[in-house]
Amino acid sequence: MTKQEIFDKVLARAAIPVKSTHRHPAQGSGEAEVCAYRADDYPTVPPCFVGIFIPDSLHHHQLENKGVRHIDVRRVLFYAGVLKQSELNSDENNPKLELLYACQRVHDTRDPVDWPEALRMVAANHDVEFHWPATDEVQS
Repeated sequence: MTKQEIFDKVLARAAIPVKSTHRHPAQGSGEAEVCAYRADDYPTVPPCFVGIFIPDSLHHHQLENKGVRHIDVRRVLFYAGVLKQSELNSDENNPKLELLYACQRVHDTRDPVDWPEALRMVAANHDVEFHWPATDEVQS
């Protein structure tokens, strides 16, 4: 999968302005809502910007709360065909992984209303083209 293919798929997902979150025990008492590859109410709520690349058959709860740079997540992305074998163990200078990380940060730290502009900046910083999906493309 190319960087542009990855980014186009992220943009298609970002056009659905809903965060993928799940309830997680917080420090102290109670629970906190944290971003997740799969939301508690998946598939009603779509996966996050990285979770869209993780097929249901490869998703497991141990992936949650691990960033895209974690080896467990990278292995799943390799088996899903997103990363090549040569990119699996590459921690530095891995353009696809850095693009996915930047997209994950946008999903996890920005409100959905801010996603288009934040992803436009990601595109500029990662040498990919920004093509926001038309409304009719989002429905399909």
